[in-house]
Amino acid sequence: MDHPLHWQIGDIRITRLQELQAPGMRFIVPNATIENLAEIPWLTPFLSDQGDAVGSVHALINSSCQLLTQVASY
Repeated sequence: MDHPLHWQIGDIRITRLQELQAPGMRFIVPNATIENLAEIPWLTPFLSDQGDAVGSVHALINSSCQLLTQVASY
């Protein structure tokens, strides 16, 4: 996940700017094992190369009004 993610919703473009990324989320979700996560296909872009969950802190930029929103994703 080293590249920014983009979403287009109508005329609005949303870009995620990565601030912090840390693998290993079992301290929050004990069942988030590599084996369990491998069974959930849509999670693949959000897993480390080893298959572990990756938590991130990032900013989202909304191109329609230049609103910067800070979010935490775990």
